[in-house]
Amino acid sequence: SYSRSGEAVERYLAEYPDLAVVIDLHRDALGDGDVVYKTVAHEGSSPAAQVLLLVGTGENGLYHPYWRENLKLALHLQQSIVARYPTLARPVALKQERYNQQLTSGSLLLELGSSGNTLPEALEAVRLFAECAGPVLLSLVSYEDAEG
Repeated sequence: SYSRSGEAVERYLAEYPDLAVVIDLHRDALGDGDVVYKTVAHEGSSPAAQVLLLVGTGENGLYHPYWRENLKLALHLQQSIVARYPTLARPVALKQERYNQQLTSGSLLLELGSSGNTLPEALEAVRLFAECAGPVLLSLVSYEDAEG
């Protein structure tokens, strides 16, 4: 699946060369055998799935020149999330794989809860994430525009 999604990202990057951020959206597969776990944040009137920002490092030996920039972006977003909704985000995860994040310096994998969470919990999580991520991403674009 990552080879297919990587091809799609490459097509979009070719068509839109100014594209600054690529977010690969998933639901985490937490569980052990027949047991399925779910993550829940209580940040308002409705329960929300917790979010997880995952950054690949390429330590498996594959070329990945952007992992440090991707990690900076993840930490910047994490800081914004935790400041507003302290229980929404799980800790940023570093993994040895690349997850197509080698294609751009603005790549992240975002896990919205797990397979144990309900659709309403996942939708609430993405709404809360967007509230926090929107201003951060806008500030990055505004900063780049001022620099350019």
